[in-house]
Amino acid sequence: MLLDIHGTISANKRFNSKNFPQQKQLTKDDYLIITGDFGLIWDGSKENQYWLKWLDKTKPFTTLFIDGNHENFDLLEEYPVEIWNGGKVHRINDSVIHLMRGQVFESEMPSQEEYEEELKNLEEHDWKILTHACSTIY
Repeated sequence: MLLDIHGTISANKRFNSKNFPQQKQLTKDDYLIITGDFGLIWDGSKENQYWLKWLDKTKPFTTLFIDGNHENFDLLEEYPVEIWNGGKVHRINDSVIHLMRGQVFESEMPSQEEYEEELKNLEEHDWKILTHACSTIY
């Protein structure tokens, strides 16, 4: 599932069992990717901390997010940097992870066959990639 949540505005609404029933079959080995505007690293408030803990302790999946234009970058940069699946991340808690800009999350370089398959898939799907900003290429 790919989305942005803009912090506490819609975290509960988007992640409740009624609106996201598929989560019942997920585990912490499954990833929900938020493609920008996560917003829960905003002011360090008790409300932000509540929702971060809620994602970590009550949701069955691991939350990954890339940053968007609605983030508190100064606060985000205070989290420790570690290597996760081959790329740099900010570890927010056990199951909330910020995927840092410019990183590739692979354990090894793709083969020529994999590059060719990726190119084919990108062309078949109009070059859709995980990013918060829309492409300027049409």
